[in-house]
Amino acid sequence: MNIGRGSWLDLQRLQTKVTEQRLRLVHIQQEIERLYEEEDQLRCQNETDEATLNTKLQEGVQANLLQFCNEFEARIPRELRDMVYKYVCVSDRPIRVTGCIGDSEETALFGTSAITPQSNLINPQCVSKQISLEIQETYWSCNTFEVHYNLNTKWSTEEFTQFFHPDLRSQDGPQNEFGAAPYKSIRKLRVLVDSDDYSARILGNYTTIRGYWYYKDTNTFGQAAMTELDHRLRSLYIFKGLGKLHVEMVVRTRLLDQKPHYGFRDDDERQFANMLQSMRDSFYELKHSGVHVTVTLHNYSSSEQSTTWDLTPRLVLNAEEWHSEKHDRDPTITVSDHYILNTCPQRLRGSLSDHLWRRWRVRHLLPWFDED
Repeated sequence: MNIGRGSWLDLQRLQTKVTEQRLRLVHIQQEIERLYEEEDQLRCQNETDEATLNTKLQEGVQANLLQFCNEFEARIPRELRDMVYKYVCVSDRPIRVTGCIGDSEETALFGTSAITPQSNLINPQCVSKQISLEIQETYWSCNTFEVHYNLNTKWSTEEFTQFFHPDLRSQDGPQNEFGAAPYKSIRKLRVLVDSDDYSARILGNYTTIRGYWYYKDTNTFGQAAMTELDHRLRSLYIFKGLGKLHVEMVVRTRLLDQKPHYGFRDDDERQFANMLQSMRDSFYELKHSGVHVTVTLHNYSSSEQSTTWDLTPRLVLNAEEWHSEKHDRDPTITVSDHYILNTCPQRLRGSLSDHLWRRWRVRHLLPWFDED
């Protein structure tokens, strides 16, 4: 190939350009690396300065807040202080109580904590011990707390107990890190129980309850579910003897319909009776220890307006009758032994009615039978 003088000059210029571009790229790459290093240094310095700023602000807030609260306690009567506490820390909706493992739902207006609300408002180093105890007393006594016994999630009785009963080993009695005993102050606890959790269909063909596996066996699953719900509700026993406490057990159902011609009435009541059986011991144990306990049925229906009924009158045993039943009870009999099997629909009504009379002293448990 014969290359002229002009072509050689063009090639030399192109080679020079490529070399300059390579050098420029190397320079840019070095500059990028320098900027990355500078960015890392600035980020570290910013984190350090931010931590220092937060610490100094925290110290300033604590000092000023403590001084303010000392004057607040000295000059403002307790009655007026309580009004301030209610405005600050009483929620207009129930406060979710943790009990499910891994549950990170908000448990207070103060923040998210599985044990107790965390805030400068209840820190004695910020507000004095007396103000801290007063605020906590208002928080626990004036809010409604809500626990959801959902069989679809793992449950930790220990976590639930710790929420209200922080330190069972304390020499001064159960109290949290700030010296309060939440379970003594609480006045309203709402317990939500979803009867739909008793349906194996909800959890699929394979279902595990407390380590046992079941495959397409509704009766076996129902018995296991009864045992599990009974086990979870027994966590409420920490409140036995608290006469100022109101425990509202709310049973939530989604029955297909309330009309006789739909043909689901009897089996609905059978399943409902099984679920209520799981709540029976906890209800009577709390009630006859002095706790005010009510049972409410809330039915969500796709065809009719949701309705609420008071089922407390269905639970008729007085203290003497309950203690007598417990005394005469066969220790080998468990709650699942009272499970009502899914018998032939043509025979269910009579046998179910007789069973309810023997067990509950009523002919039916679902309230809409009263409307027949």
